[in-house]
Amino acid sequence: MKITGITWVGFRNENVSSTLDFYQEKLGLRLLAHDEDLDYAMFGITRGQILEVIGPKNRLYDYAGEPLVGFNVEHVLTAREELEKEGVIFVSETMESSGVYWAVFEGPGGVHQMLVSAAPRSENSD
Repeated sequence: MKITGITWVGFRNENVSSTLDFYQEKLGLRLLAHDEDLDYAMFGITRGQILEVIGPKNRLYDYAGEPLVGFNVEHVLTAREELEKEGVIFVSETMESSGVYWAVFEGPGGVHQMLVSAAPRSENSD
């Protein structure tokens, strides 16, 4: 496994809609997605880098107490298998949305971190 960059950073906020003005108008980030039902907003930082605000109804909310960093890897499932062999504990299933795969693991000190990939889950996937 090789980490190729930080793709994604996410954190919790009780009111996702209240963050839209701050990140768009004050920081000048581009709104990529906002869904009140799924309770998140996603902002583009630079090409391939995303800031996501996660609300209480979102499935990542419980994992994102501190800023949650997503490390880009070529294949999430393959990287996960390698890390599990090294004793790394994953606290989520491998998840997918719009062709992006991720899995949350426990880093040093119990801090949650993620593997993220836009590629298929494994080299054997079609």
